[in-house]
Amino acid sequence: MHRYAHVDSMRALAAILVVITHASEYGHFAIPGARVSGDWAYWWSYWLDFGRIGVVLFFGISGFVIPSSLKPGQHPLSFWVKRFFRLYPLFWFSIVAALAIQWWLPGRAFPIRDIFANVTMVPEAFGAEYVQAVYWTLSVELVFYGLCYVLFLRKIHENARILTVLAAALAILFFLYQNANVGPLTGVRSFFPRLQGEFLGPTLGHLSIMLLGALCRVYYQKPDRKLVYAITGLSLFWLVLYPVCGLVVLQTAQKTDEIVRLFFPYPIAVALFLIFLFGVKVRLPFTVWLGQVSYSLYLLHDVMVYAVGYLREKLIPGFVPGVLSYIIFCTLVAIAAAALSYRFVEKPTHELGLKLARYLDARRKLAASA
Repeated sequence: MHRYAHVDSMRALAAILVVITHASEYGHFAIPGARVSGDWAYWWSYWLDFGRIGVVLFFGISGFVIPSSLKPGQHPLSFWVKRFFRLYPLFWFSIVAALAIQWWLPGRAFPIRDIFANVTMVPEAFGAEYVQAVYWTLSVELVFYGLCYVLFLRKIHENARILTVLAAALAILFFLYQNANVGPLTGVRSFFPRLQGEFLGPTLGHLSIMLLGALCRVYYQKPDRKLVYAITGLSLFWLVLYPVCGLVVLQTAQKTDEIVRLFFPYPIAVALFLIFLFGVKVRLPFTVWLGQVSYSLYLLHDVMVYAVGYLREKLIPGFVPGVLSYIIFCTLVAIAAAALSYRFVEKPTHELGLKLARYLDARRKLAASA
């Protein structure tokens, strides 16, 4: 078992939280009578926003892992080749699966133009709809890859001071963005009109969390007291200042659930990230394995949730599972689908990317020594 196996376990937790969210939503809203039993699972997931917790946890993990892929002396394209084969082949496979099961099977149409826009992984850049709502996080990942690569070219991607300043600046901008939208400092709206937007504004916060993860990785490699101060300061923003802002907004909020779901999943996710990174390091074989297939699980779980619901309706319409039962069954089906996807799609294409990257690096070294 590798040194960072506990990070895989964190991935497993993040993925399961997202699966619970979407399975509980389907059971609660799409299956008549399902609320009679186990509906408390939906309400817990809704109020705490398990999906947002899982996604933010994923972002922290990406921040911890991705910068380590950038090595001095590697071919300029090596990083991008590995990232491309790590993300895109399985992503394209999931698009086909989602279109077949969630759109074409029930007789719904999805615009051809939007399909081609989705293939790029950044459909919002073309004003297109996502084939699956979960794809929005991949756009954020690409932005972070670009940021890491720029810092790498400047040889500062592991510079703790630079990472701290960037993370703090992005956190402050995100804080102002939230205040411009929901308060309590609504007066900043006139000063930050360009921060409005469903993608740009939240991305500032997500990038800040990723950079916090990158700082934690630097500390792992070379522990330093100054790094402890930096990590603590950034963590206090998410664990204290941000939720306190949410509590202030709650005093005058009309839609309590929206405010709770907007402000409190972030500190929960950051707390979980720090606890599982520096405290309770879970390395159970199953959770490590589940973390390894978590990308497949993330991309395919919603397809499986819909497929299970569709088959229940067509084959056994009289059977009405409770919400909790539906969550459990969908989770097991999604894990099985993820295992197959990982074995036959994700792992082979990822390994191909690694081979191509090693080939490029070898060619670069050969040219340098000639």
